[in-house]
Amino acid sequence: MGTWSNLPRSRRQRFLEQSDQTKEAFISNLNNRMGLAECRRIGVPATMVYGRGTTAVDRRTTELLREAVRGARQIVIDGAGHMSPLTHPDAVAAVIQNHLRWAEDRTG
Repeated sequence: MGTWSNLPRSRRQRFLEQSDQTKEAFISNLNNRMGLAECRRIGVPATMVYGRGTTAVDRRTTELLREAVRGARQIVIDGAGHMSPLTHPDAVAAVIQNHLRWAEDRTG
C-alpha cells in the first residue's frame, strides 16, 4: 500500500480540503524563475529538509539549495518521504522548532 492509504482518514480529508491551495502553490512554484545565483544572496539562516525516502531528484534539489545558501544546514528525517509534513508531522515540527532556536543563536 502507498502513502495515501496509510494516512488516517482525517489527514486524507485535510489534504483534500487543501487541494486548491496546493495547486495554486504548485503553479506559483513553476512560475518562479529564481535560480541558484539568487539563492547565493540569501543572508538568513536556512535549514533544508527532506525525508530519507524522498526521490533522488528532490533530494538533489535540496542539496543544491543547501550548497548555494551560505551557512545553510541540511536535516534528513528518517522514514519519511516527500510528504513528510503529512506523514511525520511531529518530526517536521521538531525540525522547525530546532531551526528557530538555531537561527536565533546565529542572528542574536
